[in-house]
Amino acid sequence: MGTYSTLRVNDHEGQVKLWDSDNMPVYSQGSIVPMYGTHKTYSIAMREGGFVNIIDRKLVSWTESPEQKPIYDKWGDEYTSDENNSGLLGEKYTF
Repeated sequence: MGTYSTLRVNDHEGQVKLWDSDNMPVYSQGSIVPMYGTHKTYSIAMREGGFVNIIDRKLVSWTESPEQKPIYDKWGDEYTSDENNSGLLGEKYTF
């Protein structure tokens, strides 16, 4: 199953599992991150609130709304904005 990767952008910090890494990497704004499937550009919905935006594998921002598509949750499932959306084990997002 791998371990979590930590994302840090300005004063935001959160963890994702969608890359299924085994060394617990820390990525900061400007870092090159793994592709997800065939996608080099995408957004990640963060449980902490907001979205991390990846463009051409580069972590570019953490914003209030997604700037790229497709959008995934921290486990790699496609994100939907309906009020019943939750992550693994029913964990709700903060927005």
